[in-house]
Amino acid sequence: EAAKAEPGNKMRAFYNTVLGENYSESAIAMPSIQQLLSRMADGRLVYPRGKSPQPILYATVGVDVQQDRLEIEVVGWAKDKINFSIDYYQLYGDPALLHDEAGCWAQLNKLLNIIESQGILCVCLIDAGNKPDQIYNYISDFCPNQWTFPIMGEAPLHGEWPYKKRPVSGYANMLRLHLNTPYFKRCFMQDAFRPMPEDGSLPERYVGLPIDYPKEHQERLFCSERQEIVRVNGIE
Repeated sequence: EAAKAEPGNKMRAFYNTVLGENYSESAIAMPSIQQLLSRMADGRLVYPRGKSPQPILYATVGVDVQQDRLEIEVVGWAKDKINFSIDYYQLYGDPALLHDEAGCWAQLNKLLNIIESQGILCVCLIDAGNKPDQIYNYISDFCPNQWTFPIMGEAPLHGEWPYKKRPVSGYANMLRLHLNTPYFKRCFMQDAFRPMPEDGSLPERYVGLPIDYPKEHQERLFCSERQEIVRVNGIE
């Protein structure tokens, strides 16, 4: 109880050194998914899955590799960095089977081809934290999209750099993007709940969600608590 009365740094140290647990604190004033849905429901910008409410300049396809599937979200980007989540997909199949013509990678290729067939520049970012060798092989030998990159998240102790480029050993000309995860999470939450102008326009870096996303997917995108991982002697 005494630790709770001390500043956050002492409470954090107590959790990590005495309890041996990661410290988690409720984020004061952290916006909730209900706040976002209320803002969307004002009629300013309501759109269904699979549709973009405005012309987009390019699309990003984010890919998370699971044991039996790929979890994918497609985001369209308009001027002033206004962006809209357009759709999400669960493509089932074993990610280790690159040659499976009905597998998850073949389904991803089909999705990328559909997006590019509409004349939209498509940038695909694949989380390489799980099954990196399969991901590097896919990008090198099977992916039809030249703007596909492996990514990895980092939580640096210092610095506000958004990302860094690093070569992938053994794969000529392949770059891996290392993203500053806390930086991007903070920017995303700030952008998602940026105040709406009174003139009815959309603010710069506005984040839009389809009105008919299932509740469970909405809650995966936004959480009510912020988890802060504290390193002790270099170990998370």
